[in-house]
Amino acid sequence: MKITQQTSSQLVLHAPASAGCMTSLILAIPGLLLIFFFILPLLGSLNYSSLKCSRNMAKEKNCQFLRISLLQPSYYQFSLNEFQNISIKSRTSRVGRQQEIQYRLMLAVDQQEIRLSNYYSSSSRKELIKIQSQIQDFFQDDNQEVLKINFEPNLLGIIFFILLIMIAIPYTGFVCIITFTVFTLLPCTCTFNKITHSVNWKKTGLFSKQRQCNLTEVHSVETYVKSQNEHIVQLQLKSGETFEVYHYMHEHEARQIAQIIQEFIK
Repeated sequence: MKITQQTSSQLVLHAPASAGCMTSLILAIPGLLLIFFFILPLLGSLNYSSLKCSRNMAKEKNCQFLRISLLQPSYYQFSLNEFQNISIKSRTSRVGRQQEIQYRLMLAVDQQEIRLSNYYSSSSRKELIKIQSQIQDFFQDDNQEVLKINFEPNLLGIIFFILLIMIAIPYTGFVCIITFTVFTLLPCTCTFNKITHSVNWKKTGLFSKQRQCNLTEVHSVETYVKSQNEHIVQLQLKSGETFEVYHYMHEHEARQIAQIIQEFIK
């Protein structure tokens, strides 16, 4: 909450809409976590790769590798004599509470490595060994004319990815739009006027609201904690009623605003 006007006869406090932005972000966290920790990693694994080599091609670069991916698309061309080796690399990954060894194929060509496949579980190691032997046989046997290797995304992975997209993106977008509309578009202004002896509190926006009382009715200014990051400044009226000025404030800001109001109404 900021002081927009302060004179001997009038004090105007205005609350910007930044609190609504923070609220919409907090409520959207589940959807954002789903996107960053599940959808994006899964998106990186859903790609199509192909390796094609031919001894009948007239081009100097008679091998092509293509990866179709939203995150890391790539395309390489190289000649048969630039081939160095094909290897299977492994890594240890945690799946739930257990550790699993995963494997992928790497093609060494002219002092650089080309990732032919993603990391696969240990159950796919035999298939990778078979593909490795197929590639090695082609480069070692001059009688083989054509080599075609395709790595296609898992069908279950595609279905799971679509389901996550259908849940996470609509949820995140809906929550952000609704909370931004409800909270962010609701700035409020509190005016203390010694000339008219009045306190006017007004909230504008989608759900406008207004409240007022006589300045002489104010007994004290208090602050209390509603949550860890939400401190409320309120006026304690002589009738016993409370008049809330504003919330969504840090402790230091709440105490400072309360002190300014208390000094003004003396």
